[in-house]
Amino acid sequence: MLEKYIIKSNTIIRYCISANYNSYTEFYVKFIYAVSVFCKSFLHLYQQGVLQVFIRSDKQMKIKGTVLVADRNKGLLTALVLLLQKEFSNVITEIEHDKIVQIAKEKSVDIIVLDTDNYSAAGQQEHLNLIREINGLGLNIQIVTLTNFGQNSFAMETVNSGAFDFIIKPWNNGKLLVTLKNAYRMRQYISALNQIEALKES
Repeated sequence: MLEKYIIKSNTIIRYCISANYNSYTEFYVKFIYAVSVFCKSFLHLYQQGVLQVFIRSDKQMKIKGTVLVADRNKGLLTALVLLLQKEFSNVITEIEHDKIVQIAKEKSVDIIVLDTDNYSAAGQQEHLNLIREINGLGLNIQIVTLTNFGQNSFAMETVNSGAFDFIIKPWNNGKLLVTLKNAYRMRQYISALNQIEALKES
């Protein structure tokens, strides 16, 4: 059925292009008929589910970026990985925070999701120092901090220390994904600016 519509519409269009017309009206009638046949073809594709497949495939395209998830809580770590793997092509994990800087140096990491699991004064200071150390690498890695509700003042400190943004736990999946996508766009934007500056200097 579909092949019949395609062959028929193709034949009509070829005729419309090559034929001589006695009037614009004749051309208009033929053209409208060809368009109607094409519409039937696409309607048939939609009804057969072909167009839906293409639409779903486009929506499901993953971001070609690497996200490092750092969390000592294995349950939260697993939940984050399962969520982020739906949107990003590469998700890696680390439990020990003292290994994060080394991973950032060795691998092409775009975003680090850094969970704050120690809310003592020393733990918070360690978290802020880690953010500063990562930014000090000059690798344009965007950091998103996960923090508990009620720690808003500390969350703002993480941003002031160089984090891209923070998310309050328990997180909303949609908001978390949007934040990470925005962080990835920011990284791309900064990388583009750096390339422009490099070209100006050369």
